[in-house]
Amino acid sequence: MAGTGWSAVQRETQRDLGRPGAKRASRRSRQQSATWVAAWVAALALISLAAPAQAWQPMTSKRGARLAWRRPPTLGRVHAPAAWQPKVRAALSAAASAWTAPGCTGLRVGQGGVVPELEPLVGPSISVAFVLPSRPRPGRPAWTNVTASRWGGIRSATIFLNADVFVGNDAPPDLRSVLLHELGHALGLDHTHASGAVMAPHILEGDRRDTLRPDDRAAVCALYPRGAFDRPRSANAGWAWAWWLLLLLPAAPVTAMHLRRGDPDRRPRVR
Repeated sequence: MAGTGWSAVQRETQRDLGRPGAKRASRRSRQQSATWVAAWVAALALISLAAPAQAWQPMTSKRGARLAWRRPPTLGRVHAPAAWQPKVRAALSAAASAWTAPGCTGLRVGQGGVVPELEPLVGPSISVAFVLPSRPRPGRPAWTNVTASRWGGIRSATIFLNADVFVGNDAPPDLRSVLLHELGHALGLDHTHASGAVMAPHILEGDRRDTLRPDDRAAVCALYPRGAFDRPRSANAGWAWAWWLLLLLPAAPVTAMHLRRGDPDRRPRVR
C-alpha cells in the first residue's frame, strides 16, 4: 500500500508531464494567458487615451443629479450701494457674455434690467447682493447660494459679495474675475481641479481671470450643449408624471378586492 500512495501519484504525474504532447499543451496554455493579459493591458491603455480625466466638476443635488437651469435664466436684482450699482451690473453682464460665448454651448442668459426693490422677480433669475457676513470670512470675497429641485433643476441663485472686502478697501479684488467665478457656480459648476481655470478654488492676490480657459469652456459646453433649452424641462419629467398618475389612481377597487371563502379556485373578486 505504501508504494501506491502519494509518491506513486507524483511519479505518474511527472511521467505524464515528461511526454512531448504535455509539454506543448502547457506551453500553449502559458502563451494564451500571456496573450489575454496583453490584450487587456492594450484595451485599458486605449480607454485611458480615448477618455481623458475630467477636471471640471458639476454641482449635484442630494439625489446625485447634476444642477442645471431648465429654462434660460435672467440677471435679476442687484442689492449694492449706489456707487457700486453700475460697476456690478457691467461686470455681471460681461461675465454672462463670457459664459455664453463658446460656440459649443446653447446657454442663454437674459440681461434683464433694473428691477425695483419692491417688484417681485418673475421667472428664473440670478441676483447679486452686498452683505455683511454674520461671521468673519477672511479672504473670501464672495459666495453663491443655489436653490434647486431634488431632480437638479435650478430655480434661483444669489451671488453674495462681501462688503468688508469690496467697500472701503483700497485694493479690492477684481470684480469681474470674482463675478465670472461666482456666475459659474450660479450656472451649476463646482470647483475644478484644473489650475489657472476660472472655476479653480483659489486665485492669487492681484490675479485677473476674466476670460474662460479650456476647462471652463469644456464645462459649460458639457452642462449646456447646443439645444439644451430646446429639450424638455427635465429628463425626469416622464417619471414625475408617472408617479402622479399612480397616486391619483382610485384605490377603492384595490382595497375592496378580497377572496371569498366559498370560492374553490380562490380567485380575487371585486365588489
